[in-house]
Amino acid sequence: MQKCANLFKELQQCFARSIFSLIYPPVCLHCDSSLTSGYLLFCQSCFLELELVPLEGDCSRCCSINGAISHINQHDCPCVLFSKLYAAFFLDGPILTLYNKLKTFQGSYLCQVASSFMAIQYLNAKIPLPHVIIPVPQSISDFFSTSYHFNYLLAENLAKIFNRPLLNALEYSYLSGQLSLKRKASIRNQTVLLVGDLLSSESKIGQCGSILAQGYPREVYGLTFGLAL
Repeated sequence: MQKCANLFKELQQCFARSIFSLIYPPVCLHCDSSLTSGYLLFCQSCFLELELVPLEGDCSRCCSINGAISHINQHDCPCVLFSKLYAAFFLDGPILTLYNKLKTFQGSYLCQVASSFMAIQYLNAKIPLPHVIIPVPQSISDFFSTSYHFNYLLAENLAKIFNRPLLNALEYSYLSGQLSLKRKASIRNQTVLLVGDLLSSESKIGQCGSILAQGYPREVYGLTFGLAL
């Protein structure tokens, strides 16, 4: 009887998925073409455009390739605050579409996809796994535009993938707007991975790296989903 009940439940779920696909046929996130079997989010053509940022670039520490962030003065490059600073993708084409969806209030389900790519990039770099993973804190304007903390979800998924603790160590004062290290956040002699959504001249990851240095960590690595062109 139990096997029959389980089989009936599976049939119901299968039927529900079929009806949903009929009413809302799966389409590519970027070009809206129909998805063929075996492809999720992107069609085959758009999927083949996905390419991780090369790990060796013009900068000795980060992945700023061929002047991608050349408008940043060399001495102002945020990578000087990190042992290594990497991004998974250039923010262009299908990845730009994914990033824009990620920043909407409906984008929380995409964080797991984005963080998986980030994990691959980090492992490709062959650098030590961190002792702790810290998200870039979310400003109040970002919170009201998305209704969820996307940097936190990215960091949370990476913590699960790497089996490392997640530490919400940084915070904004919503009165003064100042960024600070929480008093109870202990990172002394720890290898830290700071996780954010974007590496650009205007992103907060450099400021966060500077604040984390106040806690005397052993090393600080940075990892973002996108690299602004």
